[in-house]
Amino acid sequence: MPVELRLAAAFGIAAVGALALTPLARRLALRTAFLDQPVGYKSHAAPTPYLGGLAVVAAFALAAGVAGRLGELWPLVAGALALCALGTVDDRRTVRPSLRVLLEATLAAALWSLGLGWSVVSSDLVNLAVTVLWVVAVVNAFNLMDNMDGTAASCATASSLGIAGLAATTGEYEVAALALALAGACLGFLPFNARSPARIFLGDGGSMPVGFLVGALAMAVPALNDGAEWVGLGAVLLVGLPLTDTTLVTISRRRRGVSIMTGGRDHMTHRLLRQLGSAPLVALALGAAQASLAVLAIVGSELGGAPLVWIAVLCLALAGATILILDDGAVAVADGGQSSAESDAAPVARAVRPSLPVRPVLAAVLGFACGASPLVEGFYSFSVWGPIALGILALMFGLFVAGEPWPGRLGLAALAGLVALAVLAFLSTTWAESADRALVDADRWVLYAAFLGTALLLMHTDGAIRAALAGGAAGLLVVAGYILAVALWGDAPSLFQSGRLFEPLGYVNSQGLFLVVGIWPFVALAQYARNSVLAGVGAAGAAALAALAALSQARGVAFALIASVVAVLAFVPGRQRRAWLMVCVLGPVVALNGPLFDVYESAGASSAAYESAIRDAARAALLAAAIAGLAWGICFQLVSQVPPSSARRASAVALGLLIGGVVLVAAAKAPAITERAKAEVSAFRNLDPDGGRNRLLSGGGNRYDYWRIAVREFTDQPARGVGAGNYSRDYFLQRRTTEDIRQPHSIGLQTLAELGLLGAAGLALFVLAIAAGWRRRLAARPLGPGDRAMLVAAGGVFSAWFAHSSVDWSHLVPGAVGLGLVAVAYLVARPESVSEHRAAGRESVRASPGRLAARAAIGVAIGLAVLAIVRPVLAQHYRSQGEHALASDPVRALAKAHDSLSMNGQSMETRYLRAAAYARLGDYARARSELVRATELEPHNFVPWALLGDLAARRGDLALARRCYTLASQLNPQDQTLQKLSRKPQGENDHVTRR
Repeated sequence: MPVELRLAAAFGIAAVGALALTPLARRLALRTAFLDQPVGYKSHAAPTPYLGGLAVVAAFALAAGVAGRLGELWPLVAGALALCALGTVDDRRTVRPSLRVLLEATLAAALWSLGLGWSVVSSDLVNLAVTVLWVVAVVNAFNLMDNMDGTAASCATASSLGIAGLAATTGEYEVAALALALAGACLGFLPFNARSPARIFLGDGGSMPVGFLVGALAMAVPALNDGAEWVGLGAVLLVGLPLTDTTLVTISRRRRGVSIMTGGRDHMTHRLLRQLGSAPLVALALGAAQASLAVLAIVGSELGGAPLVWIAVLCLALAGATILILDDGAVAVADGGQSSAESDAAPVARAVRPSLPVRPVLAAVLGFACGASPLVEGFYSFSVWGPIALGILALMFGLFVAGEPWPGRLGLAALAGLVALAVLAFLSTTWAESADRALVDADRWVLYAAFLGTALLLMHTDGAIRAALAGGAAGLLVVAGYILAVALWGDAPSLFQSGRLFEPLGYVNSQGLFLVVGIWPFVALAQYARNSVLAGVGAAGAAALAALAALSQARGVAFALIASVVAVLAFVPGRQRRAWLMVCVLGPVVALNGPLFDVYESAGASSAAYESAIRDAARAALLAAAIAGLAWGICFQLVSQVPPSSARRASAVALGLLIGGVVLVAAAKAPAITERAKAEVSAFRNLDPDGGRNRLLSGGGNRYDYWRIAVREFTDQPARGVGAGNYSRDYFLQRRTTEDIRQPHSIGLQTLAELGLLGAAGLALFVLAIAAGWRRRLAARPLGPGDRAMLVAAGGVFSAWFAHSSVDWSHLVPGAVGLGLVAVAYLVARPESVSEHRAAGRESVRASPGRLAARAAIGVAIGLAVLAIVRPVLAQHYRSQGEHALASDPVRALAKAHDSLSMNGQSMETRYLRAAAYARLGDYARARSELVRATELEPHNFVPWALLGDLAARRGDLALARRCYTLASQLNPQDQTLQKLSRKPQGENDHVTRR
């Protein structure tokens, strides 16, 4: 049968089948009393038959079996039949929502396992989660949309026709046939449903399988058509209207304090009924709106690239505007002139708030993700944090549209500082030599600004911030447990690099920072716990993390710990008790420094001795935790039994004696300390290598070289800098070390070097807002134990992160920055109770026109941020696919490289991929042309010149190879390999073709 005839048959059979079967289903429902009774919030006047869904699904299945070639699409039909059965039972007698969601999630997982789910990133786990979330969301969106005669069926018809169009344009005619069968079945059902009053209802037995089929067919097009990623983005528009309605209802009910599981007349349909007057007109309007989205999806998918991204962002903005306009504080008028607020009276009276506190739970999840992020390299890779940025922006947009109270002036000031850095970084793409690196840095600042904005909207109550910090501490405890478990019972040496704790993060200094940051929530618990057991647990946790941090042998980590201790002791009341707590926490760690520092010293010993030293260090960490927990628990119990005034006096005397003893010892050893300090300053300036048993007291290393070059870049271009991410251009030319780095290991110096004084002003605004917020928190009265505990936890976390970022590059590790920004959200937020939050939320509903205009402008800014990130994210996704295909299929690698360049034409990595693919295909002229183009894009980048040398050596042109290597070595004089190759190239070099 010709394709055209098969597609027409699928649509025609389904439409005729629905026309014939729906009256039969109606008679069956009347005979068996399978009726929907008009009770509660329901607006129909008389009992109305169910089983319309049974007729629709039966007509669809008949058309699919006759005109469709199911093949690998049979699970879609099977899943629809299963949901039809469950939904029909639910129409007759209520089925628990958890059982419905379980079946939906199971069917989604089955689709994914059969290759019919989403594939948006390289992680299978993430793709599975996205597939399950998508199916559950779409099924329930159509289920909620089925609240007025004809709306669900009309929207499903429009969506199905759009899917058929998308599938036909990509050659997936089997998907198109099923989509047309669904469209025909829904269209044949509409004459009985889209009338006033309706003669039969779709019911859950129809809305659930229809939603499942729409969601599954939308996924099937990109899943079956390799390379149709654009279709996947366009397919999201095909369910735009039901998802918008679900979002509107969720936001509206959360604002009014009504459970989202409660039925009501607050849907988009009920709100439009006030304007249009009749249910058929509402169904027609919504069907037309969904059809318009389907047309945009098809046109955008055909255009691909930037046009589709712009269309998607525009539709997102329109959805947000629709929600803002429809949920304006007044509830839509329902049938009979009765307001839905009145008609909802009964269900609202019975409704209860969800038992799960959504805001603290979500805050805890975000905190835990940041705390546990060392297990996934701290989200350092752009392939990981790029999609995360899109998710954070989506969450921020949802909170923004939901009318969460705006942050106060200090919160807005801190956020403005990060936004300014993001904008400057974007602008620097116009003058930076590497626009690609500037774009990545700009997107990273967008991520940080979005995270802080989300935190300010989500966590502006102390309870939510407390949950976030507790979640972060729990995540860090998981990381510490992993380290200890591997060190004691696993492959212990795999955790270390040259005797320094390296894994699971993969970078020594940032790994140590995570552990130091985790100390402060436990210190807060230890000091302000309600009993001695919890206090001892807090002290033990802090000591264990401090001991593991010592294994990093990182001076930046020591600096972060000292700076945070000074800040928390100096600026948070309760200093005496906290000082003794720190003695109990750090004292055992110092006393057990022998086993902890032996690991670094034994790095060059035999493997058995090295492994034994690591296991001894892990035991020492546990022993330090036990001693600290026991000591502080006993002290806590004893102090609680002594009058406070006596305890304070005794504490002050003992602390004074301890400090005096330390001062006397330091004075006695002053000459030796002075000489040692001079020697270490000299080692710092002269880049002497580290040595000895303990790196923590050594001044050697390469930091002086990094900072020297950053200062020189700033003095050369003080106003605007060299461009975001472009520090390394001058570094490779001017360095005196052989270490390959691309940032000056300091957030302040990197900002000055790359973004100049304007960037420094943005960073200063961010920091000053935090300082002012901290001061305001301290000035608040009364300052109870809970407030002090939060100041200890948040102040310690931020101080440790910022101090470390000032001497290292932890500001480029999103997981670590996320923990710091959670603390920032507490410090800059307005102190606010839950009742004040709810009042502010209700007030935000009644927004003035000026406030709505401001919200619209912010919504546009969020949309632009999404657009700025989605392009490089897609470019990286395509490049990753090309790199995986390079060895086995260079032609596919070229196609993916082309797709990547359509998103980001400045990417050097993608140019290298194209050159490698051409070289593998034997087209050395085009490979050389790609690398020459790369040298033109970044003239001071030595990598393309080195790859050109490799390519020439591969071809046997050693004279050309020598010239290329010479140019590369001039741009990177300290690279000994390039120096050697510039003198005598080797013909067997094949770096390009091995990529």
